[in-house]
Amino acid sequence: MAILKASDVSIQFKNSGVYYNLKCSKDAIITITQDNLELAPKTNHRYKRYIPNRISGTIQGSGVVETDNNYSFFQLQTLQLAGTDAECKFIVGSKTYTINCLISELTINAAASGFANFTYNLIINGLINIA
Repeated sequence: MAILKASDVSIQFKNSGVYYNLKCSKDAIITITQDNLELAPKTNHRYKRYIPNRISGTIQGSGVVETDNNYSFFQLQTLQLAGTDAECKFIVGSKTYTINCLISELTINAAASGFANFTYNLIINGLINIA
């Protein structure tokens, strides 16, 4: 298995047909979860059996202090307030995943002693395409 550095993981958002980075994010968490259904006829009194069901996921990032000139954190806020999906992709090493996300939470943290930074929480909304 290859060892990934933080620089091998990026989150990008689509604007006018082009994907742009949210730069200088300190942390990124990508979680993909699969629900499982219990097979009652295949279950005996001691052991359970399951089949895979639906897939869901979240993408979280924190510490965003700078954005690309062509895409800003406030564009995510505009999409959130409109209830519109954000078209995005995340890149992990050599794999690229394109998805639509609902923006569930955006936070601005402005401390008196430093720069303001932003935190986002996205919910994957639909199919995950792997390229």
